[in-house]
Amino acid sequence: MAIGYLYITRNLDDGWVYAGQSSRLDERNVSQYLGSGDLMLQAIEAHGVSAFKKEILGYYDNQNDLDYAEILEIARLRAEGFELYNSGVGGPRTESRFIGAMRCEFGVSPVVFSAWYRAVNSHPEKVKGLLLSVGPPSTEEFYWELERQLQVTQDLGKVCGKCAAGITQVCRTKTGKPTRNHAGR
Repeated sequence: MAIGYLYITRNLDDGWVYAGQSSRLDERNVSQYLGSGDLMLQAIEAHGVSAFKKEILGYYDNQNDLDYAEILEIARLRAEGFELYNSGVGGPRTESRFIGAMRCEFGVSPVVFSAWYRAVNSHPEKVKGLLLSVGPPSTEEFYWELERQLQVTQDLGKVCGKCAAGITQVCRTKTGKPTRNHAGR
């Protein structure tokens, strides 16, 4: 029984692509959900929903296989020269540990697109093993990874009037955890 699916969403206006996974298998999500990465959400706001077309690439019965498939698809798209709305390599939130494990095992970095893709594509079982070995993130790692991604994808060029986050600082929730920009920043 499927636990999730892999998809790509294409911007028909400019050709940019978002590759993602979802565990929501209801008909509405499968047909209407386009992606939720920060850059993707900004693109939907800028271009409108009608500028995007979603394609389901496959359904998966295992989270490890789904994470691997997402990482492989993002790597393939980057190696083939596509512009992506994805800010990371895909897979679980423990991205920095996974990237470190890939560097140790294969001597590759995700910023060298062709070498990263070759390693991911040529060694699926080893890569899946690395994904399992990094395990789930601790609470601190989860928020560290989220903040790192938000620093790349958010407009942090002015002080937030709601939480007083400064220029280059990520907005914070009431508990001090990083959050997406507050409205009006």
